[in-house]
Amino acid sequence: MLFFQNKFKRKMKIYYICQFVQGFDKIVDVILLMKEDPDIDIRVLAFPNDISQYPKNPELSFWQEKFGDIVINAVVEDGWFDLKSAKPDYVFVQRPYNNYLPDEYSTDCIAEFSKLCYIPYAFNLVNIRDISLNQSFLKDCYFFFADNFDEYEYAKKIMVQYKNRYSMNLGYPSLDEKFRHLSFRSCAFDRIKGDIQLKVIWTPRWTTDPKLFQTTFFDYKDDFVKYFQKNRNMQLVFRPHPLAFKNFIDEGLMSQKEVDKYLTHFDAKNMIYDQEQDYFETFKLSDVLITDFSSIIIDYMLLGKPIILCDQNKSRYTSIMTKINEVCYSAKNWEEIEAILNHLKQGQDPMKKKRLALCKKLFAHIHDTSSSSMQIVECIKNDFLQKKI
Repeated sequence: MLFFQNKFKRKMKIYYICQFVQGFDKIVDVILLMKEDPDIDIRVLAFPNDISQYPKNPELSFWQEKFGDIVINAVVEDGWFDLKSAKPDYVFVQRPYNNYLPDEYSTDCIAEFSKLCYIPYAFNLVNIRDISLNQSFLKDCYFFFADNFDEYEYAKKIMVQYKNRYSMNLGYPSLDEKFRHLSFRSCAFDRIKGDIQLKVIWTPRWTTDPKLFQTTFFDYKDDFVKYFQKNRNMQLVFRPHPLAFKNFIDEGLMSQKEVDKYLTHFDAKNMIYDQEQDYFETFKLSDVLITDFSSIIIDYMLLGKPIILCDQNKSRYTSIMTKINEVCYSAKNWEEIEAILNHLKQGQDPMKKKRLALCKKLFAHIHDTSSSSMQIVECIKNDFLQKKI
C-alpha cells in the first residue's frame, strides 16, 4: 500500500455520508483505503434510505457489517447527528440529491463548514445532467471525481466559475476494481452454444417518465413469464431497479396486491426475483442481459457478454453509450426479444467480435500500477497538505 511519507500535524477528518446501499460498490474501496491510512480519521455516517422512517435506521446494520467500528448512526435522540460540530475537513456525499437527506445536510449547508466531495453513484451514459449533475450541486462541490472524461470536461466548465472548485479525472473506482478482479480467460464469452442452458438477467427501469428513459416493464412483464414457463432449460433472474415497484405503486400503476401476485411467478426453479445488494456476481454467472437504459450497462460490458437493449430513446446518449449501443442487440417489441434469445441459445452471436473489440478499447485506460481509488485518496491528502492540485 502506497501512502504519503509527509508528517501530518494532525489526522485528516473525513466523513462519508452513506445511505444508498445499492451504491456500495462505488465507494467501498475508497473508504477501506482511508480506513487503513494512518493519516486519516474516516467515519461512515449511516442514514436510513428513507429518512421518513426516523427513528428507524434499517440500513445501519448493512454499513456496520461492511465497515465496522468507523460507522456512526446518523439517527440520534433529538434528530440527526450534528455533522457541523464534528468539524470534518472533507465530507463525501453518496448522491447529489438534497431531497434524500435532512435539510441541514443539503450540499450548500455542508459546503459552508467543510469541503464537499463526490464520486458518482452511477456511471453516466446519458445526458440527464440537469438532474444528476446540475450547476447548483457543482457550485457546492469542492472535489468532483468524474466517472469518465466527458463528465470531467462538463463539470470543469461549470466549476471553474467558482473559487476552489475542482473537477478531477482519476478513473472510476467501481469499474477499476471489478476489472482488476476479472479473469478474462474464465469469463463466459463462449458459453452460449449448443444446448447449454441460457442464463438471462432482466433489469427493467423504475420510471414511466420518457424524459428519464421510461421502463418497458409493463410492455413485457407477462411475456417474460410465459416464455420462461415454456423454456424450462433456461433461467431468468428478474432484477428491477430498487425503486421500481415503490414507484409503480406510488403512481397508481400497480397495487401492492398486484405486485405480490406478479412476484409469485418467480418461485419457480428457472425464474428468480433478485434483491441482493451485490449484482456483479450474478452478472458474472449470467449469459445475457436484457435491459432498459441503465448505468449497469457499463458494468456488464466489462464481461463482454451480449446485451439486448430495449430502450428506444437514444437521442440523449453520451458518446460512450452511443458506441455501446452499436454493439448491443436492439429490440423494439417482444417478438424481437424472443428471436434474439433463440439465436443466442443456438450459439448465434454475430455482435460478439465487435463487442469484444469495443470492450478492449473502453477499458484500455485501466492500469495495474495505481488504482483510481488510491489516486482519489492521494488527491485528498495532497490537498490537505496544501500541495498544488
